[in-house]
Amino acid sequence: MRKNSDFVLVAIDAPIEIRFERLLKRGRLGDARTLEDFKRQEEKENLKIDTGQQLDKCISMADKVVINDSTLEQLHQKINKLTRL
Repeated sequence: MRKNSDFVLVAIDAPIEIRFERLLKRGRLGDARTLEDFKRQEEKENLKIDTGQQLDKCISMADKVVINDSTLEQLHQKINKLTRL
């Protein structure tokens, strides 16, 4: 994808506390029940193994980062602003 001159990698991130709050509201079976468990799960995901997503590495490679720390409407506004450039 990087070979395409118009390619821009955009990361969407949020503070861990907000991500955990959203996870609790989602209420899926198997999700972490405590912030500490959630942090441990994220650490595992960032390991350099075949099953890990390495999200921190992906975010560090991004050309732009959008912080999703508010409402869905505000996230859409941030993305729309970014895509108008």
